[in-house]
Amino acid sequence: MPDTDSSAGDSPRLIFATRLSALFTAAGNPTLERVATAAERRTRAARRPGQRSAGTLKRISDWRAGRNVPSQFDTFLPVLLTLIDMVRASGSPADGRLLDVKAWHQLWHDALRQGHSRATVVNALRRDIGTFVGREAELDHILEMASPGRVVSIHSVDGMPGVGKTALVTRAAHRLAHRFPDGQYFVELNAHTPGQPAAEPLDVLGTLLIDIGLDQRRLPETLIARRDLWRDRLVGKRVLLVLDDARDQAQIESLLPAAEGCLTLITSRRRLVALDGALPMTMKTLDPDAAVELFRALAGRTAVEDSTEVAEIVSLCGYLPLAIVLLAGRVAHHPNWTLRALATEFAATRARLDELEGEQRAVRAAFTTSYDRLPPHRQRLFRRLGVHPGPDFDAYAVAALDDVTVTEARRQLESLYVEHLLDETAFGRYRMHDLVREYARSLADADPADLGVCLDRLLDYYRETALTAVLPRRPGAADASQDSRRPDLGSHGAATGWIRSERANLFSCLSHTASAGRVALAVDFAKALVGESFLHGMWVLAVALQKRAAVAADTITPQTAETFALKDLGSAEYLAVDYATVGERLSHALTGATGLDSALSASALRVLAKVYLLAGDFSSAATCLGRATIVYQELGDRFREAKALSTLGWVWHLTGDYPRGIEALEQALTLLRDLGDGAGEARALSSLAWIRHLTDDRAVAFDLLDTAAEINDALGLRGEVALNYSIAAWIRQLNGDYVESMRLLRVTLAIYREIGNPSGEAFVLTNLAFGDHLLGQDAIALDSASRSLAIYRDMGIEAGMASALCVLGRVHCRMGDYGIAADVTEEAVRIFDRLANNTGRADSRGIRGWIHHLEGNDESARELLQEALCIFRTIGHRSGEAETYVRLGTVLAEQGEIDQALATYVSASRVARLIRNSLEEGRALAGIAHCYFNTGDSDAAISSLSSAHAIFTRLGVAETASTAADLDHWKANAK
Repeated sequence: MPDTDSSAGDSPRLIFATRLSALFTAAGNPTLERVATAAERRTRAARRPGQRSAGTLKRISDWRAGRNVPSQFDTFLPVLLTLIDMVRASGSPADGRLLDVKAWHQLWHDALRQGHSRATVVNALRRDIGTFVGREAELDHILEMASPGRVVSIHSVDGMPGVGKTALVTRAAHRLAHRFPDGQYFVELNAHTPGQPAAEPLDVLGTLLIDIGLDQRRLPETLIARRDLWRDRLVGKRVLLVLDDARDQAQIESLLPAAEGCLTLITSRRRLVALDGALPMTMKTLDPDAAVELFRALAGRTAVEDSTEVAEIVSLCGYLPLAIVLLAGRVAHHPNWTLRALATEFAATRARLDELEGEQRAVRAAFTTSYDRLPPHRQRLFRRLGVHPGPDFDAYAVAALDDVTVTEARRQLESLYVEHLLDETAFGRYRMHDLVREYARSLADADPADLGVCLDRLLDYYRETALTAVLPRRPGAADASQDSRRPDLGSHGAATGWIRSERANLFSCLSHTASAGRVALAVDFAKALVGESFLHGMWVLAVALQKRAAVAADTITPQTAETFALKDLGSAEYLAVDYATVGERLSHALTGATGLDSALSASALRVLAKVYLLAGDFSSAATCLGRATIVYQELGDRFREAKALSTLGWVWHLTGDYPRGIEALEQALTLLRDLGDGAGEARALSSLAWIRHLTDDRAVAFDLLDTAAEINDALGLRGEVALNYSIAAWIRQLNGDYVESMRLLRVTLAIYREIGNPSGEAFVLTNLAFGDHLLGQDAIALDSASRSLAIYRDMGIEAGMASALCVLGRVHCRMGDYGIAADVTEEAVRIFDRLANNTGRADSRGIRGWIHHLEGNDESARELLQEALCIFRTIGHRSGEAETYVRLGTVLAEQGEIDQALATYVSASRVARLIRNSLEEGRALAGIAHCYFNTGDSDAAISSLSSAHAIFTRLGVAETASTAADLDHWKANAK
């Protein structure tokens, strides 16, 4: 029989550990879990009801490794007897000393006596890693907060699995070690260590007390006694304690030093919200640049090699440090791999987690340890969240997904957030990291039946709630959203806010149902996304009015009209909705569907037509509506035929084909009157009125709008009445009747406030501000534009914000507040650039150029004005073109380039007359007059300025007074 103690020397502690290892070998090397479970059964009857195990598995591991000796032999005895039984059951020969309980007791006694002479451990920090990238700000924060004179002595670092908490705290501990000469200790609490139970505070305190020099024989038996002794021994000392991977506040509370000179750094996957007196820090994933730097450093690739591929790889890793480290390590050991091939393969794989494996570390394993510690009902929710098709979710969606109450869903979401399995994107809204989502989905795939049922509940929730939000409300109609499982969308603001928050999820639901061939659901999701424009009170018609207002009938051809509308109709821009993608998804669903009934097919075509209309694809919209009209005629569905014809008439108008537009609308009106659909009739009349205006039948247009307003008012459709007044106001303004236009806008504003439509209110306030600015009422304009901006900011409508900012820029500019004017206009430029809104891009640049001119920077002014002019001319925005010509002419004139300025003013006058824009014509004539005056041609100057003054007087605009003064001065000098 070999000597089991031959390598142990004379140390009883080492002999104890060596013999225990030999006993394990003789027993057949059972797992720690098996031994611990059997030992627990031996002692279960002796424990009081509800008494917990004292971390047997962890203790056995420490005893066998020689890290510790049992403080009581009675604690060790059940384990010893279990192993002896296993040896005897195996029938294998064994050293008699291994089976002798009395010999074990003597050996334990000797090992325990040796404990008092054990050297004190001073530095037990974990090895610091060499590569530390992207966490400098977090490290500096910890070092600063832990500097001398600090108030807080406990710092917790929490974050999702694999985010780099331990690496950060280890680096910080090494940087701080010199300040704590009495000891630096690193304690692995193993809350999420695979194959190991979480460390028990009683055992941890035992180890720490022995490390600081306590005789093991004097270790107290109770947790409270060890805690008190630990804190007493640290009084007056400076000790750094790192508690890594804490389970919760209960696990670490007893370990925390009370001495002022001590510092504790804690890492945890949980947010330790109950830990009083600690300063928390939450670690997020790396920013993209730092993630690229980390990958390159570990993969050994040059800084210029395959930069695009590296960026793609770290993005697919979700910028999670653990994932990047594992993948980069594989690359480092495969020098023949190309990053392009790796990026392509990694993007294509359906099991990214399988690619992120290491010898002792794996992303899946990190997630599994967090998942395994969840209670069953929370594990179920976590799995189900993996099937959610969208980017984020709230408690209402989760209640539908998990079939629980909203209160319960909210509670469970908060719990998963505390565990760092979810991130909170906004108040009450959560998302999963991409790799966590993939892990959850892999768990859900194991139960496809449950997956399908849960997803159907979720899709039904989103569809029904979205349609409730966007469908027009009838006066006195019951609010379908009054359900404890759905949000209250009874107000306009609530409906607008919900649809804006859930827009991305509705896109995802559309994509999913379209790909799955579920046409009816896909149609409803597309209808909801299209219906968002109705919530803003103006749909295609009202948005188009502002964009098309500068274009007169005789300047429109089908080609220029389509170009103009495609670039600048912009409901998609106005609402920041990608209608082109909506159309693509719905078209895909219709193309792949078979056996559709006629009614569903026609309904889908109508929805698709609206999508194309909002996206600016008028040809496709007309085709869909034409096909839908034929189907409705075949079905005898006159109501829906009329609706399709009404929309088709508007589409023909947008292409510049006014005769076909008028024809379709008049056919629709006939059907709608026969059917008694007053609301539909009023909408058709509004569309017809605008087309009549464009064909110079302005008197007819006003009559049609009056009739539409009367019908809508009688039906109680106050929002539609406001729309009618908005159209009339625009037509009045185009005719130069600013006074009546402003009156109508104020009536419209009152209606929008009455019905609680904030976006409509903001829209009208912006236009009122612009009108008051034209009329010289800048103080009033400033107030209106500021209120509009506040509403748009609150609602998150960026294009509306930018429009209000442009008006504010104009007003501040004329008031002489050039700095403020420049700031607000620059913000508008950034927004319009981001939205690719060409009208806004040109308008904001034109205002910015004018401000530069007034500030004396004419070179920059000319550059910006030329850029604005180019955009306006490209998209056919004649009114913007004329205004920019006037501004450019002024800059040239003041630089002494009179001939070029005169030519520019003449171009402005020509464009303004072409589109019958009296205001810009008057401004161009005034500029021409000044050019003549500067060249000494007083007669021509007075003649031109007199014409300008007549226009300004008729319009009642701000330029009237200054023009009159110049005219009087010139006439006096001429005499």
